Amino acid sequence: MSPPGYRGLSSARTGSAASGGAAGTRTADGQRLMPLTEFPVEHVLTMIARTEEAVLVPGAPHGTRGVVRVTGGEFDGPRLSGTVAAGGADWFTARADGSLRLDVRLMLACSDGTAVLLRYQGVAMPTGDKGYNIRVAPLFEAPEGPHAWLNSIQGVGRGSLIDGGVRYEIYALQ
Repeated sequence: MSPPGYRGLSSARTGSAASGGAAGTRTADGQRLMPLTEFPVEHVLTMIARTEEAVLVPGAPHGTRGVVRVTGGEFDGPRLSGTVAAGGADWFTARADGSLRLDVRLMLACSDGTAVLLRYQGVAMPTGDKGYNIRVAPLFEAPEGPHAWLNSIQGVGRGSLIDGGVRYEIYALQ
């Protein structure tokens, strides 16, 4: 028995991506599913976070643990801009396959003086050129006021290492 609201999600679909039917794919109860080639998003911000070298705890039970402190940075987007406050960090786990599991918390200082918490988890896959293909799922916590809209979005983001830090493009799922 499916929980309320999830009925039909595991049922057969009326179309298939292979046959070009993705645009018409529906659940058994007729709800349209998003085509697998689309994911509508809105750009929220571009962020550069400057970081220190990682401090590692090798040989921990779940893999090598580490922390990378954030020393500052900046961000800019269509509806907000400002700086990344020093003191945030990425508490990561280096896994056996070479990937990193990320757990990040940062404070953003908006140009209007508003403080916003940005937290995200994600995965960084090695690219072979000493870089990483970084994918994250950010969430924001903002006080009531001009940036409260951030509280109701689910973010997705891509990142890459840059000299002295990391650069992210953060989007809101629509």
